[in-house]
Amino acid sequence: MPNPTNIKERLLDLVFPKLCLNCHRLLEEPIDKENLLCGRCFGSIVVNRLIFPEPGFFLGSATLYKIEAARNLIHFLKYEDFPGVKHPIAKIIKAYLRKSAFIDLFRNAKPEIVPVPLYFLKSINRGFNQAEDIAEVLAGETGWPTRNRLLRRIRNTRSQAKLEQKSERLENMAGAFILKSGLEEYVVGKSFIVVDDVYTSGATMSEAIKVLKSGGAKSVAGFVFAKG
Repeated sequence: MPNPTNIKERLLDLVFPKLCLNCHRLLEEPIDKENLLCGRCFGSIVVNRLIFPEPGFFLGSATLYKIEAARNLIHFLKYEDFPGVKHPIAKIIKAYLRKSAFIDLFRNAKPEIVPVPLYFLKSINRGFNQAEDIAEVLAGETGWPTRNRLLRRIRNTRSQAKLEQKSERLENMAGAFILKSGLEEYVVGKSFIVVDDVYTSGATMSEAIKVLKSGGAKSVAGFVFAKG
């Protein structure tokens, strides 16, 4: 007997054919439909092998933001909550963890994964936090626990993407995060990984890491899907 799910998917493909999220080419192969990108566009996403030394911490980045297909995956994750887009993002993150030595940074520690939080009004309006989606992939691959409510965003900061100067971005994020009330002692002596979707100027990541270090964290690294 035919699988009802497969029949439904075929009917949906006829009415709403799947197009590449990057070049809008019709997706015909099953693997391309899973990736939401044609083979050429998915293949254009270079998986990093490096760990990037940033001021005061090490940063893991699965790919590069300058790659158009990677930028489009982030756009559909961050602004559209597009069904299925987590699948290709997870593939790329998994490939990075296999190729790089990022996990080895924590050979002698079991870090906790802390997604960069949204301001509560933005979280309500959007209904999801893309940093939590990426943190979920990292946790699934490593077995490290997540702490989604360890940091609080106390200011409704302007969108970093709308600020061109690094000085503006640093000023925009200054004092944006605090440790959640009652958890100030929790961070002492522990290791953490702060997770976000994109790293460009580093203002958001650096501010979140500063709060954890000031609270007594033993070590803190950063992790993003794409680095600018």
